[in-house]
Amino acid sequence: MTSGTLRLLGTLFFPQSTHLAVRIISGVFTALGIAFIFPIICLVVFDVCLWFWRLYSVNHKAYLQQQQQQRLQMRRLREQRQLLREQLRSKADLAKQSAFSLSKP
Repeated sequence: MTSGTLRLLGTLFFPQSTHLAVRIISGVFTALGIAFIFPIICLVVFDVCLWFWRLYSVNHKAYLQQQQQQRLQMRRLREQRQLLREQLRSKADLAKQSAFSLSKP
């Protein structure tokens, strides 16, 4: 190591004034105290993100289920209408045939 590096380390660990030593010690313990706040804040933000994601996913699934039920109902209605039309056509055909057969001598 060079003498400049040794002097810097010596000044850092053994400062000349007590005021500087108190400030360094205070800064170290302040940094240690604040270091535990950052992970807690990150966990709170993560929890809020999970909460929003859960709300979105549940509502989105419910929306998709509702859309699927509506499609099924519409398909059933179309099938019922088609059956009714076929029944009406067959009745109309029978009526035409009976009317045609009655009109023949």
